[in-house]
Amino acid sequence: MPDWPYATLDMLSDQVGLSRVEQLPAGYTGAVDPPEEAAFWVGTYAGLLFWPVAEAGLAEAARAGQAWLDALLKADEDGQTPIDGYLVLALASAPEPELVRALELSTQVCRKHVIWPDECEIGWRGLAAVGVLGLPREAARVRRQARPVLDAEAEALWRRIAEHGHLAIAAEERSKVEL
Repeated sequence: MPDWPYATLDMLSDQVGLSRVEQLPAGYTGAVDPPEEAAFWVGTYAGLLFWPVAEAGLAEAARAGQAWLDALLKADEDGQTPIDGYLVLALASAPEPELVRALELSTQVCRKHVIWPDECEIGWRGLAAVGVLGLPREAARVRRQARPVLDAEAEALWRRIAEHGHLAIAAEERSKVEL
């Protein structure tokens, strides 16, 4: 196995407000357990799951990693602001380019990236393409955005969402729709 890029991920994640979780949260495994070398970084706006895989099982690992990440992010939403999830699939060596292209273009798993050791500047090909890690430090710190001017009905909905959370309001609004 290669020397996985934990130190590089720690540094890049720290620059954008993500911190590594010491131990992966339990209870999100479903039918699959994360690889022993898996790691997770999280902040107020995003989470990044590092998921080492074998090239032969890349597509299956992508589905398993995404399912695990989705379950974790959904459980952590708990009515609060949802966060973006990023899946970083790490290979021990350079894969077939067609395999990476097919996976990264697939709509089955979103925000996934394949990385492998390389002689590039940061030592891992594909790592520079992970969107959340490339945010400028200032963008990661900005939590509030300018609010548009809302009419009375929209303002009332906004207050309800702020008070009860988006999941509760969505469920309430869905119950009002006749099927």
